[in-house]
This record gives sequence, structure tokens and C-alpha cells, in this order.
Amino acid sequence: MIVDIPDVVEKINQNLPEQIRVWGYVRTIRSFHAKTLCDSRIYEYLIPTYVFNPDEKASCTQTSQSMTMDQSVEVKAEGSTDQKIIEIPVATIEEMIENRKYRITPEILNLVRTGFKEYEGIMFTCYELRAFIRTSSQIFCSLYKVGDPKIVKDTEWLSLKVQGQSFMLHQIRKMPVFKSYNKKCVVNGYEPIDYEKYREEIDEFKEKHIYSKIYEEECNDNTFQNWLNSIDAHKDRDFGYLNSEGVIPEWAIVKKSAQSNKEEAIGWEKNDSENDD
Repeated sequence: MIVDIPDVVEKINQNLPEQIRVWGYVRTIRSFHAKTLCDSRIYEYLIPTYVFNPDEKASCTQTSQSMTMDQSVEVKAEGSTDQKIIEIPVATIEEMIENRKYRITPEILNLVRTGFKEYEGIMFTCYELRAFIRTSSQIFCSLYKVGDPKIVKDTEWLSLKVQGQSFMLHQIRKMPVFKSYNKKCVVNGYEPIDYEKYREEIDEFKEKHIYSKIYEEECNDNTFQNWLNSIDAHKDRDFGYLNSEGVIPEWAIVKKSAQSNKEEAIGWEKNDSENDD
């Protein structure tokens, strides 16, 4: 790459779509690899605070029973020929007006932060099919931060940031962390990879091209309330472990034989070797 061109970063960006930006560049050691030398990754999620509303009125049981066939889900129990159509309530205008009025209290916010904090510093299993048969799906979570509430288009939002060694297969990467590499490159006279130098520009970019799309989708489609409705509609079978008592029903626990686990593990290992990048 030719880097002695004046204003090379600006000139590159002039030829890119505005949704893709170059912030800067550093010379790396010859063996640098962005994927393998990444210590951890930081993911950020945005969620409206009304999903944490403990008020019973927010429950799906009080939602208007107005339905559409698009929200119908066909469920077939394992080992059964019986089929059950579950009708999922669609968020109503009146319901969403009340949802968007909700503002999280300091007590609930502290509870949310305390809950997510429990994931820090422990090994836990990624939520994927192979999780219960492979120890490689366990990761170390070093950070889970819940930001301060923010009002956007009459709705209050929270930012959830989680930092871990790795995450689910094919999950979107947002920002790699190269702490170990930076220590090595500084010793060898190279400039470290430092995103903080471009923090203001990066935040403005995220607000314009990422956050705004999430806000718009929620405003138009009531995404999160419909998601909550879907969960509530499936509590009898799939999500029975989501209850205020914190008790996992016996019927919600999947039990497999040792032979079945072994066969699935062999299948996963074979698939991984064939698709290894």
C-alpha cells in the first residue's frame, strides 16, 4: 500500500460508499493477522427499556388478541405427530404508546446491570446447538456493561456491551481488541492499533448509519414488543424456564443419551474440519 500520498485516508474515503469508512492505518509486523491475533471482541446491542418493565400490564396476557396469519407459528412436539398452531398477538398502537412512555427506574436499571454483571469473569456456554457437547463453545467474558438510558424518538434505549474471547459462529464482529499484539508491536518499534484516536468520528458514524436504522426499525415494526409476545406465547412449551420464580421445569430440560452425544460430537467435528477457514 502506498501511504506517502497526502491525505491518503480522505482520498480513499472519497471513493467508498458512505456506509464504509477508513479511520486510519498503522504499519504492522509481517506476521499480523486480524483474526488470529485478536484477543477478544466487543459487541454492542441496543434495546428499548420497556422490555424491562416489570408492570404486569406489559405482559402478553393483557395484549389485544388481534392476530394476523403472519404471526402464526406451527409447533410440532418432538416424537409427536400432533401439530399445534400458536397465534402470536401483534403489538397494538395503544400498547406501543404506553411502552414508549416507559422510563426505567434507578432500581430496575441497577437490577439489569447486576444481572448482566453476573456473566463477567466466568466461563459460559455459547447459545448454539453444539454447546452441550463441546467445551470449545465455552468462552471467557471479561466485560458486560449496561450504559445510561438514552431517549431517541420518544423511546428510551440502553446500550449493552459485552467483551469476550469469541462468540457464536458467524455472529457479526464489530470491534476487535488487540491488546497482546499491541504489547508485542511496541517492543518491536511499531505503532499500536488504537481505535480511541478516532472515537469521535466512529461514534458519529455509528449514530448515523447503525443506531438510526435500529431506531427506525423498532419505530416502524415494534420489533421488541412482538418478540416479547412471541416468547410469552411459547412459554407453555419452549420457554417455560422464563418465569419469575427462576425455576426450570423438568419438561424444559433436554436430556440425551451418552451415545447420542458422542454421535453428534463426531458429526460436528467432521463438519468443522470440512469448513475450517
